[in-house]
Amino acid sequence: MTSEELFEVVLQEKYLENNNTVMAHIARLREKLHELPRKPKFIKTVWEVGYTIENSK
Repeated sequence: MTSEELFEVVLQEKYLENNNTVMAHIARLREKLHELPRKPKFIKTVWEVGYTIENSK
């Protein structure tokens, strides 16, 4: 899912270019999940696209 899609679905507002809101929320979620910033297990960054959630079994 792209950052723009996440922003608009979750916050129900129009996405503005260069907005770091989604990135900040993803960082907080990773922190709560005790994920290492450089090696996340669940919330993966897909560069130039957005984010994906993976089941780490």
